[in-house]
Amino acid sequence: MSSVDNKTRRTATTTTWMDNYYKLTEYYKIHHHCNVTKKEDPKLARWVTRQRGERKQYITEERRGLLYTIQFQWDIQQKKNDEENWETNFVKLREYMEKETKPSPHMKLFTLVGITNYSKQLGTWAANQRKLNSKSKLRPDRKAKLESIQFSFGSERNTTTTKICCSVKYEKRWEEMFQRLQSYKEKHGDCCVPYKYKQDRSLALWVSTQRREYNQKSWCGSKRTMQKCRRDRLDAIGFVWDNLPKKGSSGKRNTTKN
Repeated sequence: MSSVDNKTRRTATTTTWMDNYYKLTEYYKIHHHCNVTKKEDPKLARWVTRQRGERKQYITEERRGLLYTIQFQWDIQQKKNDEENWETNFVKLREYMEKETKPSPHMKLFTLVGITNYSKQLGTWAANQRKLNSKSKLRPDRKAKLESIQFSFGSERNTTTTKICCSVKYEKRWEEMFQRLQSYKEKHGDCCVPYKYKQDRSLALWVSTQRREYNQKSWCGSKRTMQKCRRDRLDAIGFVWDNLPKKGSSGKRNTTKN
């Protein structure tokens, strides 16, 4: 065979490879993965399988680089396990949320504390989905599925603040104080805890902090936006946002409503 014939064959092979690569690229744009099934496209599925088999011996660095740009999975078994694990956790989370859903819409925005108390493993998984989303690394199809069950990704904020506000420790503390505020309302008929409420000074301080966070200002004076799901829950029990103590206040309860 002449050198011209060899060059022609190499050109044809390269053209065929690129044609399949472009087809796979279009598939990736739609499905966000490269695991083509025989039912979807038999020829492309066979080509994808062949790339995995030829990875070590025959495929060039250039072609490997092109496949990496569309997140090509070389180990299909590992990918399959990852997909199955994600789907299993998603189903568990959906079942939990359906089981725990209350009539009030704001109760559908479950916190990490509630999920973690239900299942520590599921709570860790849910926290990882939040973390991936905050870094724009959560797959669009997975994010859409989580949004379909009203999973709360938390507020958009810088990395340091996200770690503080999304940690289980701080979520648990907030839930505890919210319950104490509900008990206060049942007893007094409102959420206007006096600034110097001797029976529960921690609650008085917490209530004041919620108002300051609502106005995007923390005790230390830095900007910090309150999570919308928390604001909605406080609104639902009639929380008064403009009840800050005045200078020279005696600490008596101010029951002025909005």
